[in-house]
Amino acid sequence: MTKKVPQLNQAESDRSIKRIKQLLDTDLTYKEMADKLNSEGFKTIRLAQWTALNIRQVIWKLRHQERSWYGLSATRAALVVSAN
Repeated sequence: MTKKVPQLNQAESDRSIKRIKQLLDTDLTYKEMADKLNSEGFKTIRLAQWTALNIRQVIWKLRHQERSWYGLSATRAALVVSAN
């Protein structure tokens, strides 16, 4: 029997993606972005604290239009990121 890992719902995932997009428009490093997200109460898809590596991976996947760990298809990711 496999243990189900708790995950964020789609709305919270969308909020995280939008916030990362906003932070990309600043001059923050990935570490600083992770610290900011953590201080604002955002969690990763697996309800963990953000790290620089998490930020880098999400941004890479969004930029390369691949399916992200946030359950977004390339089309949905583009819509979420472009929505302001």
